[in-house]
Amino acid sequence: MADTQEEFAEIGLASGEVRGLLVLSGRAGIDETVGGVRIVGERDALRAIAAFGSRLTSSQVEAVLARAMVFFTPASAPAPVTATVPEPVIPSGPREVDQDALLSIEEVDAALLEGVLAQPIEEWMSFLHPRQAKLVRRSFAGPSRIRGPAGTGKTVVGLHRAAHLARTRPGRVLVTTLVQTLPVVLSELLRRFTPDVAARVDFVGVHAFARGVPQERGVTFRLDPTQSDAAFAQAWLRVGVPSGLALGRQDQRYWADEIQYVLKGRGITSFEEYAELPRQGRRHPLSGSGRRDVWALYEAYDAELRNRGVIDYADLILLAAAELRREPRRTPTRR
Repeated sequence: MADTQEEFAEIGLASGEVRGLLVLSGRAGIDETVGGVRIVGERDALRAIAAFGSRLTSSQVEAVLARAMVFFTPASAPAPVTATVPEPVIPSGPREVDQDALLSIEEVDAALLEGVLAQPIEEWMSFLHPRQAKLVRRSFAGPSRIRGPAGTGKTVVGLHRAAHLARTRPGRVLVTTLVQTLPVVLSELLRRFTPDVAARVDFVGVHAFARGVPQERGVTFRLDPTQSDAAFAQAWLRVGVPSGLALGRQDQRYWADEIQYVLKGRGITSFEEYAELPRQGRRHPLSGSGRRDVWALYEAYDAELRNRGVIDYADLILLAAAELRREPRRTPTRR
């Protein structure tokens, strides 16, 4: 199956769209899954295939067919058997069917009608760019990052990646997002194009997940965005304005983001780390003195937060990360 998925990824077919179906000749009333392969009787095959609905365009079907005809060796006479293999046990007790009894016109029409009535699925959910399809199945030695402008398919790759992990690895898969309303949308999309593994993938906002970790472990904290904004405003007036940070084109918001996403977002805990840190994506270069000014602003802001007894959203993520390092989470994540 893995070889087949890899082969069709070359033309952009998502790995989740490659399904194993074993059709038993002369059998009916069978619908079992063994080792990821669905086993059906001959008379049930059309209904099983049609139930997926229309998922590819005509040109995509042609591309898949052309690839299949090259990849799969045509079968003619049965290959000679040179080994003794135990007869597989099919749990459902299939009944024998007359080998000459073909599907009736009524049965064909009924199966095709089910396919037509099946919930349609967007074309982009099944067929990807070949490079996207390869990313879905690629193995990484550690954290990885996919970058690209809006509309280039990063979310689509993430969805297919989640489905691939759920299909090939034990346990649950967690997908987090910074957009609060997106988990519901992503969950529904995954359910539509890969319902077989959708129940094993959890979608949750990153802050909702981070909030849940310390709460489950009895760790108290006070998250108050209004107070944290006031804390930064006070630190800016006391430390930022007198420094060189207020003299350039970047405003107060830019330096707040520097603290949130560069310092706290990357877990920087000392000025020495920050002094050597590449700041990809920040565009505005910082000299050594500029970084010292940022660090002083960060320390003033941190002191203001402690004085008010609150944390900000970046602190919440750091708190959750520290808890997970101390004790990895073992219970399922469901939202």
